[in-house]
Amino acid sequence: MTVLYAESETLGGSFESVEQLRGCRVAVPVESEPGYLARLFLAQAGVREDVTLVDTAGEERDALLAGEADVATGVATDPQQFETRDRDVESVLVAEQFPVPGPVLAARADLLAERRSAVERFLAATMASWTAALADPDRAAEAVAARSDASAAAERQQFAFASERFADSDDARTRGWGWHSAERWQRLRTALGQADLL
Repeated sequence: MTVLYAESETLGGSFESVEQLRGCRVAVPVESEPGYLARLFLAQAGVREDVTLVDTAGEERDALLAGEADVATGVATDPQQFETRDRDVESVLVAEQFPVPGPVLAARADLLAERRSAVERFLAATMASWTAALADPDRAAEAVAARSDASAAAERQQFAFASERFADSDDARTRGWGWHSAERWQRLRTALGQADLL
């Protein structure tokens, strides 16, 4: 769910083309999935050499607020949090421009063989938690908020956004949760190699 986002004034209007990033300073987190995906996307889009990457150790939006960057990398809910009454924000979802497999749970084959029962229980608990959150999102938001710095209302808003935009896909409906094509994995492998990220 990696996005690139910026104030519309910086982009000269709505975010319609990756070409608008040329000449921009792009804040990317160091050694994180959004950072890697942003670098990969910029390389695949052919604009990597025409942007300046600004490495960030904390929140990328802080680089925008400090004037150190023009565009930030983040997760899908970040643009919502950055936007205010006086700040109009535009964003582009990297996966819509460059489809790759999303977040995955990966395990070694020997672990799956040796601890199959534990892995099955973990996956069952994960699915049960997701089902419970969909059934009672307010309760789920309160539980997450109790373990974070965010309010229950903020967690509820983020969950609603994520579940509405990403939880329901054609693949999930027809093939089940977590299915990815071999072609998509190969595309990712090729892209990672081309961007020197493999």
